[in-house]
Amino acid sequence: MSYLPTPTRPPQRGRPAGQPNVTLEVPQLDHYHDRAEKALTETITAYGKLNGDVNTKQWKSLRSKRGVRLFRGHPLVVGHTPLLCVGTLHARFDDVLEGLYCDNTEEMLFMNAITCPRLADSGVLTAVQKRTRLEPYAFTGIKWTTIKLTMANNRDLCYFEKVGMVRQATGKRMAYHVMQSVELPEYSSKMTHQRAHVSLCYVFEELEDDLVGVYMKGDVDIGTFALAPRNSR
Repeated sequence: MSYLPTPTRPPQRGRPAGQPNVTLEVPQLDHYHDRAEKALTETITAYGKLNGDVNTKQWKSLRSKRGVRLFRGHPLVVGHTPLLCVGTLHARFDDVLEGLYCDNTEEMLFMNAITCPRLADSGVLTAVQKRTRLEPYAFTGIKWTTIKLTMANNRDLCYFEKVGMVRQATGKRMAYHVMQSVELPEYSSKMTHQRAHVSLCYVFEELEDDLVGVYMKGDVDIGTFALAPRNSR
C-alpha cells in the first residue's frame, strides 16, 4: 500500500541567503521518496501492532514529557542507535500539525528559535511540494540546519522531509512526518561541523477532539544521540 503521493511539481528553491543552489533531479527525488515510503510503511505497521507497555529489555527510557515517552535501543551499541517514541498528546490534531509545519526558511528559523534554540542556521533548500487547500499539511523537500554545541564541534544536518495527512476509514485523520539524512554535493559538511545522520518517521493519529496519538521509529548516529536529553518527568 502506498501512503505517500508522489509530487509532480518542479522543485522550488528556498535556500538561505548566500548558500548554493540545490539541484534535485527526478531520479534522486524518486529515490528519496521510495526510502520515505518504506520507512512510513514499516512505522505504520509497527504502530498497528502496538499493544501495552514498551519492552524495557529492548528499550531504555530517555525522557517523558506531556504524555509522550522517548526510548533508545538497549543495549547501546556503536553506530546507529534505534529510537522509539510513543504516547498521547492532549492537544488538537490541527494544532500539533501547525506546530510542525514550515515550508520556507523564514518560518523554519522562527520555529527553531521557539522550540529548539540550539538549532542555529537553518534553511529550506528546495521545496517540491507545499500545502494547498486540499492538502493543508503537505510538504516535500530538503532542509538543512546546524546544531550548536558547547563542548564539541557544531553539527549540521541535511535531510529530506516529507509531511502529509491521510483520512482513515473511521473518518479520523492520521499524519506522517519523515526525516531522512541525505548527502548533497552542494551541501557537504563544513570543516567546522560534523555531519549528523538521522532517519526518523513519526505518525500522529487523531484519537479524540483534544487527544493525539504519537508514535515514532527511527535511528540516529551515536554522536547525534548524545544530544538527547536525559530523563525528565
